[in-house]
Amino acid sequence: MLLAMYIVLSTLTVRLTPNLQITFTGIAIIMTAVLYGFPDAILVALLGSFVGQLRSVYGLTITTPIWMIPPVLRAVAFGLVYEICLKKGIKLEDKKLWFIVLAIGAGLLTTIANTGAIYLDAMIFEYPVALATIESIFRFVSSIVSSVAIGFICLPIIYALKHANLVYDRSAKNDEKLVVKEE
Repeated sequence: MLLAMYIVLSTLTVRLTPNLQITFTGIAIIMTAVLYGFPDAILVALLGSFVGQLRSVYGLTITTPIWMIPPVLRAVAFGLVYEICLKKGIKLEDKKLWFIVLAIGAGLLTTIANTGAIYLDAMIFEYPVALATIESIFRFVSSIVSSVAIGFICLPIIYALKHANLVYDRSAKNDEKLVVKEE
């Protein structure tokens, strides 16, 4: 279901320039990392970015794997830190500021990887990247703003799903996980 969400969100991407876009695919990655774990988040990022690349105007090219790396890095970065916090008994969704900071960090890592992908793509296909260099500043600002938005969108959804018992609460203690609410 979150893979489908990733694919739908990738179609809602706003392209400001060829190298500057605003996308909310990070919602699906972060939700997957929190609700199901980072291995599942990696899978959603990997498959979602592959399908997104196939559906784009660029299609399947020699650089497709390069463009799949940034979303996977978001899944790894957010997911691993979230897992470490869980193991230490910290529920990041209850610590909203740290949740947003983690979303920003994962978003910036994604932007760095995307910027690297632009340069690699330019070297492989031999096109100029002067504009991409100037756009990098705007890409980082856009990354921070969209990461904050993604964090604020994810938090109430995660909270609602967990409190309605619609998903397995991985952060609950073992004895709390077995309790089923009776109405």
